[in-house]
Amino acid sequence: MLRDQCPRFSILGDSISTFYGYTPADGVFYHPAFSRTTGVSSLADTWWMKVIEGCGGELLVNHSYAGSTVCRDGYQAASSPWRIAKLRRDQMDPDYILIYSGLNDVAFYRTPAEFQSNYTSMLYEMKSVYPHAQVWCGTLCRGMLENPAIAPFIQFNHCTPLSEYNESICSAVLETDCYLADLASFEQEYHSIDGVHPNASGMEQIAHMWLRCLLTE
Repeated sequence: MLRDQCPRFSILGDSISTFYGYTPADGVFYHPAFSRTTGVSSLADTWWMKVIEGCGGELLVNHSYAGSTVCRDGYQAASSPWRIAKLRRDQMDPDYILIYSGLNDVAFYRTPAEFQSNYTSMLYEMKSVYPHAQVWCGTLCRGMLENPAIAPFIQFNHCTPLSEYNESICSAVLETDCYLADLASFEQEYHSIDGVHPNASGMEQIAHMWLRCLLTE
């Protein structure tokens, strides 16, 4: 996959992909002040920085928002052109764009059909704005709830099965000729604080799955 010298990476996602000082300040979940709970205390602990370093790349932009959806009727929608336009910096475009988003769409009961329509529109817009970038889309995984005293972030048993949203991602990737990082195919639940947000160990697991996909292309 990676043949360029020090390729530039941009990230588009939700709370799982945030970190204080590197993602929009009004949408941060991972803050060093909460590291006692999350175990994520530095940039190097995030899944996406582990992936970028594992690929010999550099971070261009991470425009991830806690609480954001893919669908446009949700909060800070990833499919909105204004967010997609934010993935360049100083007139530099990314070589690779990594997208990991959709769990909030599941939580907010967006239908898989609606999700697929918005995800596909997002990828078409992405390809139009960044025609030379490789756009990689991660399928969605569940986290392992390690502390039963903490309420799960998403009641998956009351939601449409995650597999249906992953089928939507696969269909959108196929239609738009993007790249699929099929994280769900590893059938691994990562370590998390609430069933969704990874702790430091979970970040390592997610990064490992991404790298297996990226480096074998």
